[in-house]
Parts: sequence; C-alpha cells; structure tokens
Amino acid sequence: MQLVDVQEKVIKGLVVRTNNKAEQSADTAKIPGLWGDVASNHFSHMLAGSKVFGVYHNYQSDVNGDYDLLVGADKFADSAENLTSVTIKQGKYLKFNAIGEMPDVCIALWIEIWKYFESQECEYTRAYSTDFEEYTSDGLNIYISVK
Repeated sequence: MQLVDVQEKVIKGLVVRTNNKAEQSADTAKIPGLWGDVASNHFSHMLAGSKVFGVYHNYQSDVNGDYDLLVGADKFADSAENLTSVTIKQGKYLKFNAIGEMPDVCIALWIEIWKYFESQECEYTRAYSTDFEEYTSDGLNIYISVK
C-alpha cells in the first residue's frame, strides 16, 4: 500500500446502485451482471491503449451504505452508445495492488482493504468520494480516497 496523488480523469461505462450486503448473495448481487453487460456489449468499443476501471462513487454513507459502481474504460470509440460518465476526483488515494485470477483476487483485495481501515494500525480516514479499481495486464490496483 502506498499514498499517491491521483489526477482527475473521466471514465465512461455502465452503472448499478448496490451495497456490500446485497453483493454477498447471488440472488441480490448486481456487480457480476454489470461486468457481463459491459464485457458483452461495450469492450469491443474500447480504443487501443484504454484501461478498464471500476469506479465506486455516490456513496450513501460508509462501507455499509449504498453506492454506485460504474464499470468501463477511459477511452471509447464514438460508436459506443448509452454510456454514463463519472469523474474520478483529484486527490490523495491509498493504492493497494494484487496479482491473481479474477474475480477472486479482487474480492481478496477488498477484504484486505476493509480490514486495514478497521485496524488500529490505520492512520488514514476514508473520504468516500471516489474509489476505483484499475485493471492492468498483470493485476489489479485499487485506489481508496482518503482525507
């Protein structure tokens, strides 16, 4: 984990509103369906060199409240339709990273993040503004906005 400065960037994609409790049950989980929709309908419209993101924003409260998740990319062709835009806010973020098979590595990294923010060793406070996953060719980076 390291503290980094993130510059503002716009990500386009599809959005769902959910919460962590709903995502623990296959009957109420929305995130797997969102990834499926983006993969089957929009990844073909991504431009070469674009990165895939999951952007958590519009938080109701904290880790227990509702939030919006946008799954998409930073560069799409003009032919991509029905996409929503969200701006990753400029600021300080804690960057966590992991390498492994999706979605297991993503779930494990989020569990590590939640445990870190609940621990006595945590010296940061989550801002709950925009948090995001950045998918790379060799793994996953998760950026958590901090105050």
